[in-house]
Amino acid sequence: MGDGTIVGVAVLKKSLDAFAADLSPFDRAYFFVDSDGVVALTNRPAMMFRTLWPLSAERRSMLERQLGPLIARPVLEREVTGATWINLDGESDYVLRRYADHSRWSLVILNPIREIYASRSMGIIITLLLAVMTLIYLFGKERSVHDNVQMEKRLKLQELARGLRFQATTDPLTGLYNRLEFDQALAKELIRSARYKTPLSLVLYDIDQFKAVNDSHGHQVGDKVC
Repeated sequence: MGDGTIVGVAVLKKSLDAFAADLSPFDRAYFFVDSDGVVALTNRPAMMFRTLWPLSAERRSMLERQLGPLIARPVLEREVTGATWINLDGESDYVLRRYADHSRWSLVILNPIREIYASRSMGIIITLLLAVMTLIYLFGKERSVHDNVQMEKRLKLQELARGLRFQATTDPLTGLYNRLEFDQALAKELIRSARYKTPLSLVLYDIDQFKAVNDSHGHQVGDKVC
């Protein structure tokens, strides 16, 4: 009403059967609890209506009037508000609490330490494998770059050697082979003639009185005449 008077109350109830069916595949222990930590739904039947953490004597007394006698000893030493490590029945466990939207209910899930270590070990193994694969790739890449550089250097050296040999065995004016190449070619032909017992002929020619052309007209003119 406009003056704030309550004229009625509507209660909406929702079955937890569907929610329990969704959580049934979980192999980890889970607890659906109210704000006091009283277990209302779990895959551990012995934990039903048991408190997960300590309550004040007054609050416990009120709950027992509503739900009946509660087990005196709570499961945990303190209330869980997020994610933390706990000691449960002498074993270390990792506990995670998540609140349901717009309600005071929450879901508490236990993750045994052995599973965490197993997942961490698997993560470490995968990380190491990725690191090894990366190192192999980088090593192969570096080797490929090194081989390409060496090949390029060898090609440049071969090209330089061919250029030097050409300069050393040819006349820069006429482009004909010089005395060095002539001596090497003559030695090869002499060996060939002796091996196959074939005759070998050598023809030499000279231009008489060519020195007069150089003396009269200069060496550049003589080079053109040649």
